[in-house]
Amino acid sequence: ALKLNIISADRVDVVQFSSGTEVSVLLPKLKGADVEFVKESLVFRIEHEGRSMLFTGDVNVDVETLLLSKLKQTEFLKVAHHGSDTSSGERFLDVVQPCLAAVSSSHRGRGHFPHPEVVARYKASNTQLFQNRDRGALRISALASGWRVESVLAPSQDVDCTTR
Repeated sequence: ALKLNIISADRVDVVQFSSGTEVSVLLPKLKGADVEFVKESLVFRIEHEGRSMLFTGDVNVDVETLLLSKLKQTEFLKVAHHGSDTSSGERFLDVVQPCLAAVSSSHRGRGHFPHPEVVARYKASNTQLFQNRDRGALRISALASGWRVESVLAPSQDVDCTTR
């Protein structure tokens, strides 16, 4: 029988695994957040062997602002809320400074995500933005000095984060 150790995110801020991986849960524990908007969002940061990833759920700029004091530079960012114009604020990107980011959206989506202003903010922050609506399913893997982005509709691309 498989034994699983289930850890509730509402009882801890950081989970450390024997492999050295550390998962920091930033939300839902955030006080003062717009509960109506983020009630089902989970924001967490993963660090492993010097690599870092931030997953932002559906948070908006107001929640990003509340998170600023808990954030630090992160190489990979999963873009919040499909890249809507209510997310990925300049202050947030200034703190996180992602090397690469992925946004999940569709050509057939009602919101026409990601919003052009959000795409411009990522470009201005020197972040390589990958969109599954253009590339199909994305698979992002850590390499010794960067990341590899593989997809169904485009050739693999390596991103070197050490040159930033």
